[in-house]
Amino acid sequence: MIRHWAVSKVVGVFLVVATCSELVVAQSLPEVPAEIRFGGATIYVSEPVRYQIQQEIRQIYANRSQLEQDVDALRQLTPLLQPYLDDADLAVDFRYAALPFSPAEPAYWALSPAQAWRLGLRIDNAVDTRLHPMLATEAVATYIRRLQERSRGDAVQLLLRYVRAATSEPVSDNTTTLLVEPGSPPLLWKILARKIAIEHEEPIYKPAASFVVYPYRNSGGKALATIAKQLELRIDRFSPYNKWLKEQTVPVGDDYPVLIRLTTDEFPLVRAASMAGAASQMGGLRDVGFPLLLKMPYREEGLRSSAVFYKINDMRGVQAQPCENAITLAYYGDLSVKKFLDYNELAEQDVIWPGQVYYLERKAKRAKVPFHVVQKNQTLRDVSNMYGVRLSSLLRFNRLEPRQRVRAGRILWLQKKRPSNQPVEYQALPLPEPEPAPVADTLVAKKEPVRADTTAQPPGLVAPTVTQVPRRQPAADSAGAPRVSTPIARTPTPVPTTIAPVIKQPQDKVRIHVVKAGQTYYSIAKMYKVTPQQLYFWNNLSEKIPLEIGQELAVAVPPARGASPSVTPPAPRPAPERIVNTYVVERPDKVTYHVVKPGQTVYRVALINNVTIPDLMRWNNLKNYSIEVGQRLIIRKKQ
Repeated sequence: MIRHWAVSKVVGVFLVVATCSELVVAQSLPEVPAEIRFGGATIYVSEPVRYQIQQEIRQIYANRSQLEQDVDALRQLTPLLQPYLDDADLAVDFRYAALPFSPAEPAYWALSPAQAWRLGLRIDNAVDTRLHPMLATEAVATYIRRLQERSRGDAVQLLLRYVRAATSEPVSDNTTTLLVEPGSPPLLWKILARKIAIEHEEPIYKPAASFVVYPYRNSGGKALATIAKQLELRIDRFSPYNKWLKEQTVPVGDDYPVLIRLTTDEFPLVRAASMAGAASQMGGLRDVGFPLLLKMPYREEGLRSSAVFYKINDMRGVQAQPCENAITLAYYGDLSVKKFLDYNELAEQDVIWPGQVYYLERKAKRAKVPFHVVQKNQTLRDVSNMYGVRLSSLLRFNRLEPRQRVRAGRILWLQKKRPSNQPVEYQALPLPEPEPAPVADTLVAKKEPVRADTTAQPPGLVAPTVTQVPRRQPAADSAGAPRVSTPIARTPTPVPTTIAPVIKQPQDKVRIHVVKAGQTYYSIAKMYKVTPQQLYFWNNLSEKIPLEIGQELAVAVPPARGASPSVTPPAPRPAPERIVNTYVVERPDKVTYHVVKPGQTVYRVALINNVTIPDLMRWNNLKNYSIEVGQRLIIRKKQ
């Protein structure tokens, strides 16, 4: 009898708990308001529209685990997506349209293959960039901005215009017809329902483990397992954001960031290891070991208890955690928001990256090393943060304008101003190995860098006298702080004074291909039996620069079958003192290169080479008249 009563009581408690859980779920189900704000615009919700959105919300909450995954994914990906939205002047609310809407349709932004093709995204046996959150967002944000330029409208009208285009519905340029009505595409209700659900859940969502996403960019030609081994990570850290990669190896020649989920403790270590790995491939100057990071073991009390403090380049720093912003980080450092932004040289609209360590003191006027070689995708602000040197000092030392971009391979001065009579110098960067092709590359590049001018120079070394190379250390000490060793000085490797043999393919000629309607880099490359990466290199282009009808491309014609290459033995000569031109390519005189010297303008370069300014700008895809010392410009002359 007692046992029966106990069992009945347990069952009753279970039923009460289950009923209460259902009530909590029912009570937590958000209701669709009469007005929905999207990107600063207001959607007035009629009863039929409210009913459709509410039905979508019920479907979202029917799978709460998927909802939590979406909240987590959006929290992790927003720092990566927001810069693309900001560049296109789009409200951050557009991020609710970015995530896939079901595992069966994993494409970001609900992109179909046809729409992705129209946006210039790559889909083939190697990659499907619809499944890459950054690349898909970049393409879609650019497209929506074009829609905005054609027909001005608020965020809701832009969203509806995009949704109709995504569902292949006709899109009118008359913005007055873009009304949120019951007959609007179902995708619109899914986006608005997701916005309401995530805004309701995100403030109370607390994941078991907090991750940030790091875009590893030095991935060309590597397998995910190789990257994991290099960074000393488990392979599960590469899930779930790399479904875009269909093969084991990342293609070379294009920028395909591999997305890695990291804890906030792993983030600074992996970021430093990634930069060190990229620098080690460049040869010569190797600026590894920076920033110097030391995690502080102490914790504050009260509201500052969640702060994670670091020493960054011997200055006070704080690490941004998920959902933190400039206001919270300034509070942790007992600073005003203005001072925090000033110390880190940020604007109010700049994104705070989770995992990144920010300065709580003003950076130094000079770095601890004299030079730095700019790496691919690296900005002056990145260099400033890496060495703890003020951005204003970098601009002054290198005679740069605030908005001037720096090319990969440029040698930056970090301790004093570059003399006015000394030209800008570049470190030789290795070419990415092209994908296998049926024929050999007919344009042979000498990897020995030479000066742009022909004046005699005494032999010397390109690299400065000291570079920084850290000793390998364990990931963390017993207190959990990352160990950073003291850099040691090494003498740079001298530049070889001999040149490797130059192989000249017989009958190699350069043809000019005029782009026709419907042609792509891949179709043109296939037509001439070359690789797209060769087209990019020969024409100073990339996959992200769309082709235009009538555009001229330089294409090397493969040699006749059976012809054997001839080898010209080189003559020894002294090593150059400075590197200005990264590569010298053996080409017929139909296509040559001009390396910009100090004081030269677009007009001067055109005059020197007896070509027109419009031709010069078209050949080099110049959008304005700004050119940089050391820049290599294509010059085409008829034979």
